[in-house]
Amino acid sequence: MAELDDRLNAFLECLLANETWGDSVLPKIRMTDWGAVFTVAYVAIMTNNKSAFLQALEAVEKEQQSRELSDALCRADFKMIKPYLLEIAYHENPWIQVAVIKVVGHHLNEVDRDWLLPQLNSESTKVRVAALKLIGDKRLIEYAGSVRDHFNHEAASVRFQAVYSGNLLGIDESYNPLLLFCLSDNPYLRKALGLVHHLHDISTIKCAIPRINNGNFSLRIKAYNIAMAGLPEWIPILLEWMNEPEYAPLTCEAFCFITGVDLDADDLLRRNPEIHESHEVPLAQKRKQDSWAQAYEEDLPWPEPDAVAAWWETNRQRFELGTRYLAGRALTEENLLQVKEEGTQPQRHQADLILRLFHARSKQ
Repeated sequence: MAELDDRLNAFLECLLANETWGDSVLPKIRMTDWGAVFTVAYVAIMTNNKSAFLQALEAVEKEQQSRELSDALCRADFKMIKPYLLEIAYHENPWIQVAVIKVVGHHLNEVDRDWLLPQLNSESTKVRVAALKLIGDKRLIEYAGSVRDHFNHEAASVRFQAVYSGNLLGIDESYNPLLLFCLSDNPYLRKALGLVHHLHDISTIKCAIPRINNGNFSLRIKAYNIAMAGLPEWIPILLEWMNEPEYAPLTCEAFCFITGVDLDADDLLRRNPEIHESHEVPLAQKRKQDSWAQAYEEDLPWPEPDAVAAWWETNRQRFELGTRYLAGRALTEENLLQVKEEGTQPQRHQADLILRLFHARSKQ
């Protein structure tokens, strides 16, 4: 992040030195490129170039660009961005409204929360989902009634986010609707599994894992389910799946998610993963055939299954059966705070989610 700040500041200084930077630089930036919306919006805000900011807005057509816009706005202080937010608060482009909602969440103490009410009645499902997510993430209990109103919404995306946020708010009747998203192959399955296990006690989790493993789900989902449950008694099945070339990197990621092992430091990497490639169907093509394949999967390290199994035999006594683990640590508040500081990005995200649930329960 420091390196990014240095590059942005250097770029900003260069542009500030040229009062007509918009005329000379903007035509050279392809707004469809990754990062273009963020760059132009951020520099436009910092130089108070409203025409450039409008150009950034015109380029927002999908989720990634919406995220770039919100990231740019979040980097500046509220006083600086307030005029921009007021101009786009009810923009006709739903992806811009989504960006505004994320920025409002970042500066929640600076705004009137009643601003959220119209967003919850938006005709755009994207906007409603963003508003419901903000309510759950920030635990805005005063909106519990509005969240309940969306439990039976006709759009699955809205319905799912409502029950997901409802569980973060501690709304009892949101649990069963969330569970429905865990029992079928649907676009929200991964996210639902990432939450539902943390609403269970150990005995319930032990019953839930086989239900997924025995179901007609992608093995990628089954490995993810085991990772989210965090119980070491399921490590042997991950080791077994690690011998299947198509799933080796992803099942090893699940193994690391529970154990916290560093494959490189412990010399558990396969040095020549290309020997696994099938001449009949390349692995890249197989991944494309599974809708649950993750975009980052091809960048995951390749484990040496025998070495990983040997590591587990040596270290398994550190893990107590019936205790849940994340990044090699039992799920205590102290340990989760450490994972938030030291873990991988997915581990930090999960640690933050569990901590929010801990705090929600403590206030009930």
